[in-house]
Amino acid sequence: SICCAILSLGWVYAQSTEPTGSGEGDAAKAIDQKLNQLAISDLAITDALADIGKQIGVSITIDDATVELLPWGRQTKLAAVTISNMSVRDALPQVLAALGMTYEVREGGIAVVPTPPLKRLGRRANWDDLKLLRLLSETEFTPESFETLKIQYRITSKVDAKKMLLRQLSNSGKGSIADMLETATASLNWIWVPESDHVVVKTSEAQVNNKLARLITARYSNTPLSQIFS
Repeated sequence: SICCAILSLGWVYAQSTEPTGSGEGDAAKAIDQKLNQLAISDLAITDALADIGKQIGVSITIDDATVELLPWGRQTKLAAVTISNMSVRDALPQVLAALGMTYEVREGGIAVVPTPPLKRLGRRANWDDLKLLRLLSETEFTPESFETLKIQYRITSKVDAKKMLLRQLSNSGKGSIADMLETATASLNWIWVPESDHVVVKTSEAQVNNKLARLITARYSNTPLSQIFS
Protein backbone atom coordinates (compact mmCIF):
# COMPACT_ATOMS: atom_id res chain seq x y z
CA SER A 1 0.00 0.00 0.00
CA ILE A 2 1.07 3.59 -0.49
CA CYS A 3 0.07 6.88 1.02
CA CYS A 4 1.56 10.14 -0.21
CA ALA A 5 1.09 13.89 -0.31
CA ILE A 6 3.40 16.70 -1.41
CA LEU A 7 5.69 17.83 1.37
CA SER A 8 7.54 15.52 3.88
CA LEU A 9 10.26 12.52 4.25
CA GLY A 10 12.32 10.05 6.57
CA TRP A 11 13.43 6.49 5.90
CA VAL A 12 12.64 3.18 7.53
CA TYR A 13 14.21 0.38 5.50
CA ALA A 14 15.81 -2.96 6.24
CA GLN A 15 19.12 -2.41 4.46
CA SER A 16 21.08 0.17 2.50
CA THR A 17 23.34 -0.16 -0.51
CA GLU A 18 25.33 2.34 -2.51
CA PRO A 19 24.02 3.24 -5.99
CA THR A 20 26.09 1.72 -8.74
CA GLY A 21 26.73 2.62 -12.33
CA SER A 22 24.40 -0.17 -13.36
CA GLY A 23 23.25 -0.96 -16.87
CA GLU A 24 19.66 -0.88 -18.04
CA GLY A 25 19.13 -4.55 -17.18
CA ASP A 26 20.41 -4.06 -13.64
CA ALA A 27 18.19 -1.03 -13.14
CA ALA A 28 15.16 -2.95 -14.38
CA LYS A 29 15.88 -5.70 -11.85
CA ALA A 30 16.48 -3.21 -9.05
CA ILE A 31 13.10 -1.52 -9.40
CA ASP A 32 11.42 -4.87 -8.84
CA GLN A 33 12.88 -4.98 -5.32
CA LYS A 34 10.21 -4.80 -2.65
CA LEU A 35 10.31 -2.04 -0.05
CA ASN A 36 8.98 -3.53 3.16
CA GLN A 37 8.49 -0.19 4.86
CA LEU A 38 9.38 3.29 3.63
CA ALA A 39 8.44 6.65 5.09
CA ILE A 40 9.51 10.05 3.75
CA SER A 41 9.33 13.54 5.27
CA ASP A 42 10.74 16.99 4.48
CA LEU A 43 13.24 16.22 1.72
CA ALA A 44 13.63 18.12 -1.54
CA ILE A 45 12.65 16.02 -4.57
CA THR A 46 16.26 15.56 -5.73
CA ASP A 47 17.39 14.37 -2.29
CA ALA A 48 14.38 12.10 -1.94
CA LEU A 49 15.07 10.41 -5.29
CA ALA A 50 18.74 10.02 -4.45
CA ASP A 51 17.81 8.31 -1.18
CA ILE A 52 15.37 5.94 -2.87
CA GLY A 53 18.11 5.03 -5.33
CA LYS A 54 20.50 4.38 -2.45
CA GLN A 55 18.07 1.91 -0.93
CA ILE A 56 17.91 -0.19 -4.09
CA GLY A 57 21.49 0.35 -5.26
CA VAL A 58 20.62 2.22 -8.45
CA SER A 59 20.98 5.90 -9.32
CA ILE A 60 17.65 7.77 -9.65
CA THR A 61 18.14 11.21 -11.17
CA ILE A 62 16.15 14.20 -12.38
CA ASP A 63 17.80 16.71 -14.72
CA ASP A 64 17.79 20.50 -14.36
CA ALA A 65 15.26 21.14 -17.13
CA THR A 66 12.80 18.67 -15.62
CA VAL A 67 13.07 19.85 -12.03
CA GLU A 68 12.53 23.45 -13.16
CA LEU A 69 9.03 22.48 -14.32
CA LEU A 70 8.02 21.92 -10.68
CA PRO A 71 6.34 24.71 -8.65
CA TRP A 72 9.37 25.40 -6.46
CA GLY A 73 12.06 23.94 -8.70
CA ARG A 74 14.71 22.08 -6.72
CA GLN A 75 13.08 23.19 -3.47
CA THR A 76 9.90 21.23 -4.26
CA LYS A 77 9.38 18.63 -1.54
CA LEU A 78 7.50 15.38 -1.18
CA ALA A 79 5.25 15.08 1.83
CA ALA A 80 3.99 12.25 4.01
CA VAL A 81 5.06 9.39 1.74
CA THR A 82 4.60 5.93 3.25
CA ILE A 83 5.16 2.74 1.27
CA SER A 84 4.51 -0.78 2.56
CA ASN A 85 5.23 -4.06 0.80
CA MET A 86 5.49 -2.60 -2.70
CA SER A 87 8.13 -2.84 -5.38
CA VAL A 88 9.80 0.35 -6.54
CA ARG A 89 8.29 -0.32 -9.97
CA ASP A 90 4.79 -0.05 -8.46
CA ALA A 91 5.50 2.66 -5.91
CA LEU A 92 7.56 5.14 -7.94
CA PRO A 93 4.82 6.03 -10.48
CA GLN A 94 2.40 6.74 -7.65
CA VAL A 95 4.89 8.97 -5.86
CA LEU A 96 5.82 10.81 -9.06
CA ALA A 97 2.23 11.20 -10.27
CA ALA A 98 1.65 13.93 -7.68
CA LEU A 99 4.35 15.93 -9.46
CA GLY A 100 3.25 15.23 -13.03
CA MET A 101 6.31 13.03 -13.53
CA THR A 102 7.08 9.51 -14.65
CA TYR A 103 10.34 7.57 -15.10
CA GLU A 104 12.44 5.78 -17.68
CA VAL A 105 14.90 2.94 -17.16
CA ARG A 106 18.11 3.94 -18.93
CA GLU A 107 21.70 2.82 -19.18
CA GLY A 108 23.23 3.68 -15.82
CA GLY A 109 20.07 4.02 -13.79
CA ILE A 110 16.57 5.48 -13.62
CA ALA A 111 15.71 8.93 -14.97
CA VAL A 112 12.70 10.89 -13.73
CA VAL A 113 11.06 12.70 -16.65
CA PRO A 114 8.00 14.92 -17.11
CA THR A 115 4.81 13.46 -18.52
CA PRO A 116 4.08 14.79 -22.03
CA PRO A 117 1.46 17.38 -20.97
CA LEU A 118 3.75 18.76 -18.25
CA LYS A 119 6.65 18.97 -20.69
CA ARG A 120 4.47 20.79 -23.21
CA LEU A 121 3.43 23.33 -20.60
CA GLY A 122 6.65 25.19 -21.26
CA ARG A 123 6.68 26.93 -17.90
CA ARG A 124 6.91 26.14 -14.21
CA ALA A 125 3.72 24.34 -13.20
CA ASN A 126 1.59 25.51 -10.30
CA TRP A 127 -0.05 23.17 -7.79
CA ASP A 128 -3.44 23.44 -9.53
CA ASP A 129 -1.85 22.27 -12.80
CA LEU A 130 -0.37 19.24 -11.05
CA LYS A 131 -3.59 18.49 -9.20
CA LEU A 132 -5.51 18.46 -12.48
CA LEU A 133 -2.88 16.29 -14.18
CA ARG A 134 -3.09 13.72 -11.41
CA LEU A 135 -6.89 13.71 -11.48
CA LEU A 136 -6.92 13.11 -15.23
CA SER A 137 -4.32 10.35 -14.99
CA GLU A 138 -6.27 8.56 -12.26
CA THR A 139 -9.80 8.97 -13.67
CA GLU A 140 -11.04 6.37 -16.11
CA PHE A 141 -12.46 7.88 -19.27
CA THR A 142 -16.22 7.64 -19.69
CA PRO A 143 -18.51 10.08 -21.52
CA GLU A 144 -19.84 11.08 -18.12
CA SER A 145 -16.44 11.71 -16.49
CA PHE A 146 -15.22 13.61 -19.55
CA GLU A 147 -18.30 15.83 -19.53
CA THR A 148 -17.27 17.24 -16.14
CA LEU A 149 -13.92 18.42 -17.54
CA LYS A 150 -13.57 22.09 -18.45
CA ILE A 151 -11.92 22.48 -21.86
CA GLN A 152 -10.84 25.61 -23.67
CA TYR A 153 -10.47 25.05 -27.41
CA ARG A 154 -7.91 27.31 -29.05
CA ILE A 155 -8.75 25.96 -32.48
CA THR A 156 -10.02 27.87 -35.49
CA SER A 157 -13.74 28.63 -35.33
CA LYS A 158 -14.07 27.21 -38.84
CA VAL A 159 -14.36 23.72 -37.36
CA ASP A 160 -16.38 22.21 -34.53
CA ALA A 161 -13.38 21.34 -32.35
CA LYS A 162 -15.43 19.76 -29.57
CA LYS A 163 -17.25 17.47 -31.97
CA MET A 164 -14.00 16.47 -33.67
CA LEU A 165 -12.35 15.64 -30.34
CA LEU A 166 -15.32 13.61 -29.11
CA ARG A 167 -15.30 11.61 -32.34
CA GLN A 168 -11.63 10.78 -31.90
CA LEU A 169 -12.11 9.91 -28.23
CA SER A 170 -14.79 7.39 -29.18
CA ASN A 171 -12.21 5.65 -31.39
CA SER A 172 -9.33 5.76 -28.90
CA GLY A 173 -10.04 2.60 -26.93
CA LYS A 174 -9.98 2.63 -23.13
CA GLY A 175 -7.85 4.29 -20.48
CA SER A 176 -7.56 7.28 -18.23
CA ILE A 177 -8.79 10.67 -19.39
CA ALA A 178 -5.15 11.77 -19.73
CA ASP A 179 -4.23 8.77 -21.90
CA MET A 180 -7.33 9.15 -24.05
CA LEU A 181 -6.70 12.87 -24.56
CA GLU A 182 -3.12 12.12 -25.57
CA THR A 183 -4.23 9.62 -28.21
CA ALA A 184 -7.18 11.63 -29.54
CA THR A 185 -5.42 14.98 -29.81
CA ALA A 186 -2.35 13.40 -31.46
CA SER A 187 -4.55 11.91 -34.16
CA LEU A 188 -5.83 15.42 -34.93
CA ASN A 189 -2.35 16.97 -34.81
CA TRP A 190 -3.43 18.88 -31.71
CA ILE A 191 -1.95 18.97 -28.20
CA TRP A 192 -3.37 19.54 -24.74
CA VAL A 193 -2.00 21.07 -21.55
CA PRO A 194 -3.35 21.65 -18.04
CA GLU A 195 -4.10 25.21 -17.02
CA SER A 196 -5.15 25.43 -13.38
CA ASP A 197 -8.74 24.12 -13.33
CA HIS A 198 -9.17 23.36 -17.05
CA VAL A 199 -7.53 21.82 -20.10
CA VAL A 200 -6.37 23.86 -23.08
CA VAL A 201 -6.52 22.20 -26.49
CA LYS A 202 -4.65 23.78 -29.39
CA THR A 203 -2.94 22.84 -32.62
CA SER A 204 0.60 21.50 -32.69
CA GLU A 205 1.45 24.40 -34.99
CA ALA A 206 0.30 26.89 -32.37
CA GLN A 207 2.47 25.12 -29.80
CA VAL A 208 5.52 25.46 -32.05
CA ASN A 209 4.77 29.13 -32.67
CA ASN A 210 4.52 29.73 -28.92
CA LYS A 211 7.96 28.20 -28.43
CA LEU A 212 9.48 30.28 -31.23
CA ALA A 213 8.00 33.47 -29.75
CA ARG A 214 9.51 32.82 -26.32
CA LEU A 215 12.30 35.24 -25.39
CA ILE A 216 15.60 33.77 -24.21
CA THR A 217 18.74 35.26 -22.73
CA ALA A 218 22.10 33.87 -23.83
CA ARG A 219 25.70 34.86 -23.20
CA TYR A 220 28.48 34.09 -25.64
CA SER A 221 32.18 34.36 -24.93
CA ASN A 222 34.92 34.19 -27.58
CA THR A 223 32.41 32.94 -30.16
CA PRO A 224 32.53 34.25 -33.75
CA LEU A 225 29.41 36.09 -34.91
CA SER A 226 29.22 33.71 -37.87
CA GLN A 227 28.53 30.83 -35.45
CA ILE A 228 26.03 32.75 -33.35
CA PHE A 229 23.85 33.76 -36.30
CA SER A 230 24.30 30.67 -38.44
